[in-house]
Amino acid sequence: MRLLLLLFFMLTIQVSPLSASSEVETLFYRGNTFYESEKYAEAIEAYEKIIALGKENWQVYFNLGNAYFRVKNVGRTVLNYERALSLNIDNEDIKHNLKLANLAVKDRILQPEKRAWVKIIEQIFGQLSVSIITWFALAFYVLFILSLAARYFSSAFDQKRILVLLRWASGCILLLSICILCTKWYVTGNAKFGIVIAPKIIATSAPQDNAQDVFSIHEGTKFKLEQKNADWVRIRLRDGKTGWVRAETIGII
Repeated sequence: MRLLLLLFFMLTIQVSPLSASSEVETLFYRGNTFYESEKYAEAIEAYEKIIALGKENWQVYFNLGNAYFRVKNVGRTVLNYERALSLNIDNEDIKHNLKLANLAVKDRILQPEKRAWVKIIEQIFGQLSVSIITWFALAFYVLFILSLAARYFSSAFDQKRILVLLRWASGCILLLSICILCTKWYVTGNAKFGIVIAPKIIATSAPQDNAQDVFSIHEGTKFKLEQKNADWVRIRLRDGKTGWVRAETIGII
């Protein structure tokens, strides 16, 4: 039963209309019709045409990811789910499908071991959106200001001690929230990530075909984009390895 539910979510497409031109709407509904008729190549073509027109929409990327999943193209499945998630970060259906798609990725690249307190912070804040963390920081800012002002109206020694503890606790959490918020802003606005779309690529030590091989990775593997040089891009894996790969072998999220 659980397997059937997983397959249902994986195969479900978004059918909500797009706020765009009639041409885009026609292509979107045509893609959905092709998908439901199991004509996945035609569905992919229709969705890709929408993107070629410069109309980015999470529903298009989500449906395109589903279509690529059907034709067993792991790299482009993951790429389009990641693009959909970047435009609708709180969508549980996208997260669910992306998690399932990543099960088909061959490479299992692990990050270096992190300290326990870093893991705790990431578990608490890692899945929260920028807007939620902003409201969280604002709430503790108000609490900090109130505890700061309350000391002038409190005369009892025990009450002052409680206010001091409250002020320090709210202040620390406020600073932590601001640091996490700034990090998320930086990652969202500056850091670029990509997905390998070729079946297998070999990263080299320099942007040249005759350079030394550094490592190999397979389709669906996610990386951080560090530098672009003509037809080459320098990537960094989760474990810290870096290398140059051909630009046509990867897709930018």
